Amino acid sequence: AVADVFSVSIDPDLLLARESLSKVVNASSTVDVNKDGFILVSDLLAIRSGVNYKLTQITIPAAVSVPRVDLNGQDKEGINATSSFTEGDAPLFFAEQVQVSADDDNRPLVSAHVQITNLQDGESESLSVDIAQTSINAFYNSSTGVLSLTGDDTVANYQRVLRSLQYENVSQNPGVNPRVVTVVVSNGHEPSVVATSTISVVAVNNSPNLVLPAPYNTSVPVTVQFGQTIEFPVGVIDPDSHAEQGDVTFLLDIENSGITADDPSLRIASGFFQWTPTQLGRFSITILTIDQDGLTDSETFTVIVELPPPVTDVSPAWFQTLLPDLEETTTITRWI
Repeated sequence: AVADVFSVSIDPDLLLARESLSKVVNASSTVDVNKDGFILVSDLLAIRSGVNYKLTQITIPAAVSVPRVDLNGQDKEGINATSSFTEGDAPLFFAEQVQVSADDDNRPLVSAHVQITNLQDGESESLSVDIAQTSINAFYNSSTGVLSLTGDDTVANYQRVLRSLQYENVSQNPGVNPRVVTVVVSNGHEPSVVATSTISVVAVNNSPNLVLPAPYNTSVPVTVQFGQTIEFPVGVIDPDSHAEQGDVTFLLDIENSGITADDPSLRIASGFFQWTPTQLGRFSITILTIDQDGLTDSETFTVIVELPPPVTDVSPAWFQTLLPDLEETTTITRWI
């Protein structure tokens, strides 16, 4: 009776040419897999070109059975998957269809290795899973992008945990190169073939935030004197780094402000505001900033321009008593 049929390469030390042969193992033969993953065949009858070779013993590499992870589900071709994440979105479930299969011996799993292979936003992007009610432990390393799952547990539990895989990115200016996330499971003997999820990242432009310094950053009017120059830097906070790159524009809106449009002292250049008022009254000035994609922000402040206070005589009282006795040509050169 025939127990098994193998296709192997015979070792040259057995005085047979190294080539593929068909072996028929008699029912009385013993076939074992040793710890090194080799099949040990005793009392093997090899058939080559119609000539029988009686071999006492031969070792051949075993066909190793491995677990399997399929990210796009069992009904689709291949084991890889794609998905998309948009800046500002909630964490993305990117492996909800994953199928995990045991090896031929139905051994449980002991670990899984999930990694963002091309981190671009450091600690702003991460991987996470839900390990509730399992014997699985999870640890994410933000510097390497590796999510490690460890612990002896069933294939079903590993599949459930991997289906909870989430990709999160809280950056307001994320790198847009697609993230390549690899997934491998292991039964402690052999790892699965690497499955890959490619996540496209879509960046969203954020509006700039214009910031005025005190005391112009409140609704309380600022009082200045006629002819007194007002000048201060205008700040811009832009999550998309347009401000740092010089890709923002500043404008002044003085419509209905009471300031004449041709006032040469009114200007804003390179984020620096200047104005020397030559009119009395109350004036509202609006500063705008525009980024390269047309998004804007503005701030308005109010200035009240007054005449300088009248000059008062602050000379000492005893000096006032001397004034009538001083000649008109007397010159006071120094106060002590």
